[in-house]
Amino acid sequence: MRADLKCANGEGGKVAGALMNETIHAFTHVVISIDGAELVRRLLPLNAVTEGSLDVLTTRLTREQLDALPPLDEIDIVPTTQSMDMATGVLMEMPIAIEDTPKGTLVIDKHTPVEASDGYVGSVDAVLLDPISGAITHIMLREGHLWDKRDVTIPLSNITSITRDEVKLNLTRDDVGALPATPV
Repeated sequence: MRADLKCANGEGGKVAGALMNETIHAFTHVVISIDGAELVRRLLPLNAVTEGSLDVLTTRLTREQLDALPPLDEIDIVPTTQSMDMATGVLMEMPIAIEDTPKGTLVIDKHTPVEASDGYVGSVDAVLLDPISGAITHIMLREGHLWDKRDVTIPLSNITSITRDEVKLNLTRDDVGALPATPV
């Protein structure tokens, strides 16, 4: 979820998350943020991905085709007290993105908290998938504090549930701390 997105004709943007079918726990789309249009995230079908790593995701689609993908977010314009025209005292309007997740799906992104059986251990940093089925094989957990961050890879067998609000593990915080890790 930190990967750059490369499209058929150059740079595309960033990977912002993944869209998962709640029933079968398989991912169907990659949530992308396109360069120059970051406010509205779009849904890139997994079958349009040609190659992927933690650092770069490549798609066969062109930039123009990325722009035409269905949006995950709707834009709403709201007045805000933080933006006021000082000369007239008129409230300015500000666009905000509102997530419009399709029914029966949920978005996992780098802000999704991960809970061990005895409390919070970090947030999702990446989701590793089976390239054929789209099923989750592992999550990468970013844990630690500002100066001591590390990535821990957690197998699917240690994930007890995934919801809109969190990923739950059948491990304790000490168990997670004992897993092999890569410094960030």
